Order: sequence, then C-alpha cells, then structure tokens
Amino acid sequence: GMSRFKQGQTQDALAALHKAMDVDPNNDLGRFRLAMVYEELGRFAAAMPLYEALVASASSHNPTLHRLARVYRELGRPGDARRMYEQELKNNPYEFPASLALADLDFQESTPDSLRAAERRLIELLDWMSENITARINLAHLYDTVGDTPRAKQHYHRAQQYGFESLEQAVFAHDFFEKHESFNSLPEVWTAYLKLHSDDTTGRAFLAWSFLNAGEPEKAREQIAGLGLQARSLTMAQATVALFALEDERDDMVRALAERLVTSGDTAARQRLLRALERLDARKPGLPWTYYLTAALLQAEGQFDAARAFLDL
Repeated sequence: GMSRFKQGQTQDALAALHKAMDVDPNNDLGRFRLAMVYEELGRFAAAMPLYEALVASASSHNPTLHRLARVYRELGRPGDARRMYEQELKNNPYEFPASLALADLDFQESTPDSLRAAERRLIELLDWMSENITARINLAHLYDTVGDTPRAKQHYHRAQQYGFESLEQAVFAHDFFEKHESFNSLPEVWTAYLKLHSDDTTGRAFLAWSFLNAGEPEKAREQIAGLGLQARSLTMAQATVALFALEDERDDMVRALAERLVTSGDTAARQRLLRALERLDARKPGLPWTYYLTAALLQAEGQFDAARAFLDL
C-alpha cells in the first residue's frame, strides 16, 4: 500500500491498506499507515479517528501524537492540538517540534499573555538548543511583532551566523531588515544563505536585489548576468531589472517587465518593489515610468483608486 502511494497510485494504495485492515482490524501499523496516507492527501477528517485510536492504545508514541495534533489544527481544533503537544513533552521534554508548535499556537492567540508564553517557550528551547534556527527566527519575528526591534535584530543576526536552513527563513530575515531600512544587512543575509544553498537561483536573485538596494549596482548586475535566462522566471530578478530599467530610462523594458510582474502571482515581491519605487521616487522625483510601474503593480493588488492616481501623475 505504501509503495503504491509513493508511486502516486492513490486508489491502489488505499485499496491495499484497507484490505490490510480487513485482514487484521487491530493492526496498529496498518492503521498508522492508512491514517498517514489520508493526512498526506489532505483528508484530515478521515485520518483523525485512526490516529485517535492509535493514541488511545499507545499514548507514549510521540510521532502519532504529533500527527494527530497537526490534524486537529487543520480541522480548527487548536485546544485538542495543544493537548497532544503537551502529552509529547510529558513523554519527552526534549521533543523540540512540540515546543515549537506550542509557541506557534501561543503566537497565533496574539494576546499579551500568550505572546509572553511563546517567548518563554522559545527562550527555554534555545537555552539547551541554541542552534535551532526555526526557534531563533520565530523569536525574532515575535520581537518584531511586539515592536522590540533591537532584540529582533539580535536574533536574526544570530540565526545568520548559524546559517539559514531554508529559503523561507532567509526571506523572513530579509524582509525584517528591508522593513527597517537596514539595507547594508541584506547582502549578508543572502551570502550566508548561499553558503549552504549555492545552487538556489531564487537566493541568487534575492542577492542581486539586495546589492542594488544596498547601493552596489555593479554587483547586482553581475548576479543578474550570472543567472542568464533563468532570470526571466525569477520574480526578484525581474524586479531588480525593472529598477535598472527605470534608472537607465528604458521605458520599453519597463513596460515589458510590468506585464511580467503583474501576472507573476508573487504578491510579496510586488510589495517589495512598490516600497523600492517609493524610495526611488524620493531620490529621483517625477520619473513618469516610475508612476507607470507603480500603477501597474497597484492595479494587480486590487488598489484601483491608487493606481488611477499614479496614472494621472
């Protein structure tokens, strides 16, 4: 059954797993694998009773508890998810994914008490696992949310020293430094990321964008050139080229890039470019193609009145 599932033969997989359960209805391994397939298919309501039966017979099996907690969260039952995570930690106080998940639930509640609880959990985790980048990024994001910029910056820098494990973590750090206009920190974020993920073209596109915003246009051009034709499919690379086109007064290129950017579906990239266009306008006011590109991006974001105002400009 699992072999069929891994090959993408979902119906054959389910048929085999159900047959296994017909042969031996009390087989925990069969129940676990059937539940896992349902979970991975997004059929959480079908997975839930199977996981619950497993937990009832083996409450010390943390992988099942963790999966059931995830199912509860997907079904909008955070209180039940919390009980599962707490049971995990009761079984093993060093089960750090449960600590991270509880901190996330606390953060989502977004009350003063719950935010303090999330902070406490993350600090306690980092006390014995200082290299846990997810915990450090989450703590930095929490501090940024409550307006404690110095401590947020401290933890983003510390995470950078350990090395970002994923693109998402590096983007969190990037957006923090860009929001607070610490543009010189941006290339450091992506240089650190690319040390561990040298083949990631999206990271290289972000590095080009970072160099340009940090006032190093030649390094940015070098990164874009290194991407070659791949730059056409990378939104941040296209955003970087759009800023170059505005600086070079290449209105034909701006028009072509505007069409690509508004259809990219990358809302976050569009927001970064809108902020960069605002900074460009402050430095070089009155460039009509800056207003044109801003209007196109605002229209893509559904801000039609603002887009009309920029087209009028």
